[in-house]
Amino acid sequence: MSDQPDVVRTDSQFEIRTGEAVTFAEYRVKDGAITFPHTVTPAALRGRGFATRLVEAGLAYAQEQNLLVRPHCSFFRAYLAKHPELHAIVHPDERAALTAA
Repeated sequence: MSDQPDVVRTDSQFEIRTGEAVTFAEYRVKDGAITFPHTVTPAALRGRGFATRLVEAGLAYAQEQNLLVRPHCSFFRAYLAKHPELHAIVHPDERAALTAA
């Protein structure tokens, strides 16, 4: 059993709840793509890997649902830029931004 709180998917976000605090990544699904516009980690929860876990859960969901990813959130973009093996699931219109200097 893990000591880490679970990632939960709602209709509009992936979230991790710890007490009163919530780390979340918003998403929208439209036209065969999932857009991640925003990720929020409260200051008290930063540095615990929660945002990375949300990104990984969101990308896994995209793959399970055969959705192309639109990483409008800077944290999602940075994660994907470091993982070129995942670029195939990124919407073609968004791929160039992952390799731009």
